[in-house]
Amino acid sequence: GGQNAASAGLFSYPVLMAADVLLYKASGIPVGDDQLQHLELARDIAERFNYIHKCDILKLPEPLISDSETNRVMSLQDGTKKMSKSDPSEKSRILLTDSTDAIKKKIKSASTDSLGPIDNSVLTSAERQNLRNLIGLYSAFTEQSMQDSVEELKGQNMATFKSSLIEVLIANICPIGDEILRLQQDKTYLDNVLAQGRDHAESISSKTILEVKDIIGLKKL
Repeated sequence: GGQNAASAGLFSYPVLMAADVLLYKASGIPVGDDQLQHLELARDIAERFNYIHKCDILKLPEPLISDSETNRVMSLQDGTKKMSKSDPSEKSRILLTDSTDAIKKKIKSASTDSLGPIDNSVLTSAERQNLRNLIGLYSAFTEQSMQDSVEELKGQNMATFKSSLIEVLIANICPIGDEILRLQQDKTYLDNVLAQGRDHAESISSKTILEVKDIIGLKKL
């Protein structure tokens, strides 16, 4: 108890994650840097199991990490923190279901800096992390490098740049949000998709479970 207490989830989550990966014999797993250690655990478990039982039933998954400059999206309120839906401030994140007005308000209230118009210092200055984060979003949605974005936006003040960012986000995110809302109304379609996914997943996982039970002597259970 007390300050040294730890929840069971701290210990069980990595193992459950490993089980989910190994059960379906996934070869590549998209992960962020903060999830690498969990994937390493999955690899260790698979390697150890295969070694002990002299088999190759469990596949060792490889991490798939994006090499994009914008592979991590940071908070709109604090460019040093990862954007998260658990953040108490709704202004810290953009949701795929956000309306046009919501996106406008969130970007207008997003943190930048008071160091003047956009210039090359945005690319390296620690004091311009908040602005660099927003330009990262702009770069991701316009599919260009940070350097190219800075060249395009160079000289713009914060208000002008935010207007450009709002336009890009609305054009890319709102159609996705509209489709999500449409699908949420089609319960029959969603139920069918879930059922098909369940059946497909079960066809893979049940085979792995049988293979594992067989090799460790529990096939009849």
